[in-house]
Amino acid sequence: MINMNFSFLVTPEINPRHWRQGNNCIINVLICFFACFGILTPIAVPVILSDSQSGSWKINKIGHFLVGGKKLCTMASATEAKGAVAIAGSSFVAALRPRIILFGDSLTERSFDAPEGWGASLASFYVRRADITNRGMSGYNTRWALQTLPYVFGRERTPGVPLVQATAERVLFATVFFGANDAARIDGTSHSARQHVPLDEYRGNLKEMVRYIKATGVERVAIITPPPVSDTGRKIAQIQRMGEQARNWPLDRNFATSAEYSKAAVDVAKELGVPCLDLFTLLQDENWEQKYLCDGLHLTPLGQEKVFHLMRKLVQDEWHDILPHLLPTQFPAWDAINFDDIPSSFVATEAAFQQQPP
Repeated sequence: MINMNFSFLVTPEINPRHWRQGNNCIINVLICFFACFGILTPIAVPVILSDSQSGSWKINKIGHFLVGGKKLCTMASATEAKGAVAIAGSSFVAALRPRIILFGDSLTERSFDAPEGWGASLASFYVRRADITNRGMSGYNTRWALQTLPYVFGRERTPGVPLVQATAERVLFATVFFGANDAARIDGTSHSARQHVPLDEYRGNLKEMVRYIKATGVERVAIITPPPVSDTGRKIAQIQRMGEQARNWPLDRNFATSAEYSKAAVDVAKELGVPCLDLFTLLQDENWEQKYLCDGLHLTPLGQEKVFHLMRKLVQDEWHDILPHLLPTQFPAWDAINFDDIPSSFVATEAAFQQQPP
């Protein structure tokens, strides 16, 4: 490694704006020099980044030289580079953990709202083994959510071309949790009626979601039905939100309509041969309206906990091979580190972690 001293670049004694412009010129000259002479060896200097809004300066110890948008080289400080090892072709940073993608509406978005949220509990369940990606979008129906598929799951793979995935691109499983907004009543309040999606379209949208997600290489997909709606709880919430005038208004959602959309989700899952978590049925135990729903629709802390336990059971029953205790843990336990040669412990465990099966 070439070790060069550029300390003069980080000791401004003049107006910061002029200093910033001067340093940018110096850095550009250096980049051109290295590019022209083919010197692509990492350089042990920090990259200087500025906050253009505040004029404050930051030091980034790991960065890249870019010329015309093309990365010429990676550079790191001598201290950082000492124990750095390229793993799985990922430069100085190892690939990310495999992911679990939660795709849905507000019932998914709110799954991290509290420590007992079903998404947060799932993250704890898979801690150091997989990362939970929350892609819940409050208020969304399946019609709108279809437009987000490429942004959430990436492009469809080309048929006949073998799929090669890095750990960061591997998805253990995905959940599709829509229907609560599709089931908004067309003859309900005008605000929520805009969310309504006809039942047949809802079925078709669910099918397309599962098809698309699997076409991106995700092998395990589960459909979660919308929960039952409490008519009483929904009316109370409507009055609290809109005032006494809403007492005689029609409900935006009700139990009967949620039953139709939940059954449609169950039928689609059965037709496609994918697991289904039938929350409409499974949440209806004693005193379910007060116990599990806070406004006749969204989950209470007990409801969140219930959904997590049901989700954990689904994984155990349908995908036993990806239960956390069967997956490798990223990074060694603290008492398993070789204190005489610390970097070697991480190289060995990371190599094993990256080689785990899909």
